[in-house]
Amino acid sequence: MKKILYLFLAFSILLLPVVTNAATFSFTPSNGSFTSGKIFNVAVYVNPSAGEEITVAKLSATFSANDLEVISFTQTDGWIPLTTPDSNLINNTTGKLIKTGGFPARVTKSKQFGVLKLKAKNVGIATINIEGNSMMLDTANANKYVASSGVSFTIVAPIVKNPIEIQDVKKTSVETTATTPTQIAKNPSEETTTTDMATTTDVSQNQTAAVATAGNTPNS
Repeated sequence: MKKILYLFLAFSILLLPVVTNAATFSFTPSNGSFTSGKIFNVAVYVNPSAGEEITVAKLSATFSANDLEVISFTQTDGWIPLTTPDSNLINNTTGKLIKTGGFPARVTKSKQFGVLKLKAKNVGIATINIEGNSMMLDTANANKYVASSGVSFTIVAPIVKNPIEIQDVKKTSVETTATTPTQIAKNPSEETTTTDMATTTDVSQNQTAAVATAGNTPNS
């Protein structure tokens, strides 16, 4: 069954279809800001016009290879991928992407075609543009695709903390710790006991001195 479908898809794409009406591809998200080195996903959708029944979709796109890397493209369940060389390609050197799939159940409303996994590379504006040789064929092999808007992403540099500032913060923390006096809390009862003992000692010494003086006094 799959072999028959592959032959049908290949034969459909080789034909010169009649262009009528307009179906489109779309991306979600279609813009945004991403940090260099970050990996993110972009969903691709097939959008037929009212009354259309799309059975084959071919996405042919270019992307800025200096700013983006296509890690993978995962086709959504229900689509049968066509893997011939001119129907399936990811080239991160030239910035070329081709993905083709058949949908036997027919697409009559917006449906996810697949998911792109991308990696942000160099700082700048990264774009994906859909080429005019993309296709969306209906049950009569008529190409309903005309044109679609591309996407644009802003790639920004990661935020790196100044190592000098980090060093200063650590130095200040160490100095603060070294100069902070260690406070030992005293038990109030201990202070009272010490005072009482000192008073008692003084009284005893005074009493001893008085006795000694009395003993040395001559009798009248």
